Amino acid sequence: MVEGFIDFLAESWGKSFCHQYQVPRRGWRNVAEEEPTGRFLWKCTNLKEALNHYTWNGKTFEDNRLKLRCLQSRLAMAIDSNRSENRGALSKVCFDIFAWGGVARKTDDPSRQWITRHANEDLNGLIARGVQILKSGKNMKSFDGCTLLMNSAMTKVYSIADLSDRLIIYDGRVGAALGLLARKYLAGLGIEEIPQGLRFRWGDARRSKSIDPEDRNPSHGKYIFERLFVGRDKDYVHAKLMSRTSRLIVTLSKRLKVTPRQVEAALFMVGYKVKDPN
Repeated sequence: MVEGFIDFLAESWGKSFCHQYQVPRRGWRNVAEEEPTGRFLWKCTNLKEALNHYTWNGKTFEDNRLKLRCLQSRLAMAIDSNRSENRGALSKVCFDIFAWGGVARKTDDPSRQWITRHANEDLNGLIARGVQILKSGKNMKSFDGCTLLMNSAMTKVYSIADLSDRLIIYDGRVGAALGLLARKYLAGLGIEEIPQGLRFRWGDARRSKSIDPEDRNPSHGKYIFERLFVGRDKDYVHAKLMSRTSRLIVTLSKRLKVTPRQVEAALFMVGYKVKDPN
């Protein structure tokens, strides 16, 4: 079933996958169309066009790609160094990644506290271990919320720390887009039960005034997708999704001859709003 879904995604990349939603004017003007009513609509006719209409922090995909390359270089240098004078550099670049991603803003945020708690001991080893586990898909139980953390902030750190660029950032928007696409794929086949390999989880838009929390819920009718970031084993579940989905995206990107980050970016844009208007 997962193989068939990859085929569906490959077809949706260059062929018909129409999606649109209303957006605020600020930060979207270069990628959204103004309607006669004065509304701004973001639109795509396929996943490749979704990538071409990418925006984050008011900047293009290329601008953000260069920013991530800079963060990745700094993160790699800090992880590779065990010298005490460089331990502060590692936590600093992690916080800069959070700032880029618009997450973990407050000092009492669990991700910032976890980084600070391990900064003077084994933070570089823990991040490197997290990357290795996510790439191998083994020992996933280490993501228990204590030994290793996984959430919307840390998925960005592990992804950027992977120098092979095979780990995608699995956040609420990417999960929402995958849920929407999985639903359309299954509905097209007349399959009403979501198979295990396609049970993607979505996350609502926290601290956003422009969209409703449910706008990122791809569930509709008999297709029910669970939320990300909830439950006692939320770190473990999130880590499994990041690991499994990364392998799926790598397979797809090879077929499309694009990078996993480009596929991730297209999904990120689709996932801004996915709720069925009906």
